[in-house]
Amino acid sequence: DLPDMDPFFYVKPDCYMRVNYYDGVSENYAYQANSSIMDDNNNPCWEGSYGFYMEFTGNSADLPGRFLMNMFDSDVDSDDYCGWAEFDCKELYEANGQVVTKKIMGPDAAGTLSCSSTVYTLSSAAGASNFTQLA
Repeated sequence: DLPDMDPFFYVKPDCYMRVNYYDGVSENYAYQANSSIMDDNNNPCWEGSYGFYMEFTGNSADLPGRFLMNMFDSDVDSDDYCGWAEFDCKELYEANGQVVTKKIMGPDAAGTLSCSSTVYTLSSAAGASNFTQLA
């Protein structure tokens, strides 16, 4: 349900998503990854996975941070901002692989963004760490 960002040309957006992570401590979000571009699509569906390493005790109450998903329309001159959705790490962890859906926010935003995650425990000399994968 993303809007056409180039209304004078009646062209559907060429959407991509930029994934940013906030660890709960730093001042700003840190860029993590870009999705592929979905050409001419108001309802893009990205099937990719992104892996993020984070340490926590295994108790979701101690799980810091959140992911900010910014959506853009890729253009030759400059990309148009379509909107954003934010997912708390705790919320994704507690969903246990189930899909979490958020409303896309922003001045011209419309629709929803859905995300799921899987948490993998990695063995290390210092003990157990966790690896979160967004799908």
